[in-house]
Amino acid sequence: MEHEDRRHVAASAQALVDFQRSHHALEGTELFPLIAARLDAPALAELQSMLERFDREHATLRATAIARAEGLSELYRPLRPSGVQASARERLESPEPSQRCLGSDD
Repeated sequence: MEHEDRRHVAASAQALVDFQRSHHALEGTELFPLIAARLDAPALAELQSMLERFDREHATLRATAIARAEGLSELYRPLRPSGVQASARERLESPEPSQRCLGSDD
């Protein structure tokens, strides 16, 4: 895969991660507190039960999706300028978003 293609894949993946983080933050700071404030105890218990059932029913699908994402991450891991691929740990621990995304070693 060409370097520019790797950059595109990495940038697309980073955009998805950023969206998910923003979405989860919104749920945690606005949506869930609002739900807890508006629903009575029986309704909250029913909602909790439904969410747990959803998680159980979709556990295999979620695990499969995570495994595929990890496989793609390894397959399309960006090359460093030196030609060596950055490890997943190095990309995650990098202080700069562009380095996390591109595996830069400069």
